[in-house]
Amino acid sequence: MGAGRGYLSAMINEGWGPTHMVLVERKAYRFKAERSMRRVEGSQIERLKIDLADLAVHKVPSLANKRLVVTGKHLCGCATDYALRACKECRWGSSPLPADTTEETPEVLVEQPPSVEGVAVATCCHHICTWRSYINKRFFRDYGFTPQEFDLIAWMTGWAACGDHNRGDPDGSKGDATSDTTSNGLQPSDTGGDYEEKAEGEHVVEMCIPRNERPPIGHACKWLIDTGRKQWLQAKGLDVELVRYVSEDVSPENRILLARQPSR
Repeated sequence: MGAGRGYLSAMINEGWGPTHMVLVERKAYRFKAERSMRRVEGSQIERLKIDLADLAVHKVPSLANKRLVVTGKHLCGCATDYALRACKECRWGSSPLPADTTEETPEVLVEQPPSVEGVAVATCCHHICTWRSYINKRFFRDYGFTPQEFDLIAWMTGWAACGDHNRGDPDGSKGDATSDTTSNGLQPSDTGGDYEEKAEGEHVVEMCIPRNERPPIGHACKWLIDTGRKQWLQAKGLDVELVRYVSEDVSPENRILLARQPSR
């Protein structure tokens, strides 16, 4: 999911191949990794040019009745939710095929959706998550959060990765409302050249919380959003972990959702 040029897929194919891989990416790229991947004898490589928001994995003909592991790094913001939702109509884990299908009737088996048996998705850019796209709204509702409060939580996740707000700008002044970096660490070019006006609640939060206390709050908000995703996968019958796979010195975006079939 979110395959880009496909080099993560190439490493997976090299380490565990030959495999059947379906690379999903909405953009067109030159110098894609499929050129080298196809040299691995027995590998079957496909590329789907489609937005994750429009993808339905169970409708991909070549994946019918297959066992899948869903991978992605990094799936920014709501792309993680779209990737999970794309698999919603698949079978999950060890769920059995319908009783009237058997190994002796492959023409019937081919009509069955694939089975998702593992997920490894590195999440990031939580500040661009949206209530509309989020996969587990019930998780937040059960804790009493409103859609507006979800948006505020997503906005505050930017505090985890925005660095030292007290760092001076090139002319030696301290960072403030006129700084060339937004509270999410975005440059003006990232927002179309103009800063988006903050909601009233966001101004209040900024004024009430000292800057040196914001990073741990940002990390907690990221963890909260990923925990909702974790629980959604658990409800599908998988064992799920939310793991820090590298230190923050390497990358502050260092969480990965790992899901697998329960041990038997």
